[in-house]
Amino acid sequence: MSQDDAILLARELVEAHFADVIGQPITCEPLPGERDLNVKVIGPQRMAVLKIHQPGQGDWLDLQDRALHAVTAAGLPGPAPLHAQAVALPDGRVVRLVEIGRAHV
Repeated sequence: MSQDDAILLARELVEAHFADVIGQPITCEPLPGERDLNVKVIGPQRMAVLKIHQPGQGDWLDLQDRALHAVTAAGLPGPAPLHAQAVALPDGRVVRLVEIGRAHV
């Protein structure tokens, strides 16, 4: 997937699933990723990474989410998922949004 396609997909997914937590308008920047497609999303409320995972990664993502929730529950700084469950796309990919900071407005 090209960087332009990744940014377009990220915008569509944020508007469809995460507009209430990130705000509008948004800017998107592609990020590197070993196992998934990552896009930095900056909105008026938050900065986050939109992670688009390949099919079959559900158990791995659940483990990551539990670890991230445990870190934040312990009062330690770190990224945190911005939703209770990852979003499953019709093609089998899984999407989640992980906060990396509050936007400064």
